[in-house]
Amino acid sequence: MTERYGPGYEAYSPADLVFNDHMRALVGQVVDAATWAGTVQGTLVDAFPDHILIQTPSARYHVRLAAIAFVRAM
Repeated sequence: MTERYGPGYEAYSPADLVFNDHMRALVGQVVDAATWAGTVQGTLVDAFPDHILIQTPSARYHVRLAAIAFVRAM
């Protein structure tokens, strides 16, 4: 599975990589990402192995996957 992601991704569990695939499928859509600090609603700009990038009208948020309780498409 690491061939798909390149070198260095061995540190991520298969579950993290599956979650990342799900997030990449939502890129360009408006999402809610619920975290321990609250919910961020905006456009999912990109998905990385350790975080997602959400654009709101006022700011960009880099949300760590470890902090996410759930993500839903709006």
